[in-house]
Amino acid sequence: MATTYATAATAAGAWCCPLTLPPTPFEQVRATVTRVVRATSYPVAAIVYHDPVTELLLYRHPSRRRGTPDIRTCERTADALAAATGWTLNPDRAPDVGVLVGLGLREGYDPTGPHHEPGDVFAALSARTPPGAAWTGRKAQLISARLIDHTQVRWYDEAGVVVRAPGDLLPAIEEVAEVLRQHRFAVTDFDEGYTRTRAVRTHDTGDEHETSGDDDCLRRRADVPTVQRSKARRRERSR
Repeated sequence: MATTYATAATAAGAWCCPLTLPPTPFEQVRATVTRVVRATSYPVAAIVYHDPVTELLLYRHPSRRRGTPDIRTCERTADALAAATGWTLNPDRAPDVGVLVGLGLREGYDPTGPHHEPGDVFAALSARTPPGAAWTGRKAQLISARLIDHTQVRWYDEAGVVVRAPGDLLPAIEEVAEVLRQHRFAVTDFDEGYTRTRAVRTHDTGDEHETSGDDDCLRRRADVPTVQRSKARRRERSR
């Protein structure tokens, strides 16, 4: 069977940085992150735990269109957030083995699309991994923020889950991403030392499908046959 996903963008190095904070409403976290992004021009991709929020994990989400911040820039972003808020940096608690993957819970682009429960996602992964496999999963909010046109901050967030697992379980995680109809997601591989964005591969050409949206956000998978029909229409118009 053809692989559903292909690599859309890759960055050398595997980095993330945990922060802890006093219980803070999610909307206040959003306002704070937006303010720091506007002030520094640094993009932010993060995993937010709980509401009120008490944990936040910064990571990198490679983008083919906009590139990927290097690790030093990411460290400056973490420092800027800590300086602006008093949140505590905990780099010593950062994952350093296996893979880290965030997956959204809603199918498709429609806000009213089917929504999966975290327990169902974890059950699907359990069914695809050996008994006793050493992976963990947590419910989270997946966020990204990026400065556009020097003034406007483009914000994205969605409910999701975060999986930490040995690297050899990545094929099983991708099968679950297919079940969730994810369009793209980031894989931080601490064993191999890279960060990659995986995106839908169209079945007719084997190419990675490029969306018209903001590709550094955690986009979900659209219907592949629809993608194929769209490509066919573009080919017809170009003749």
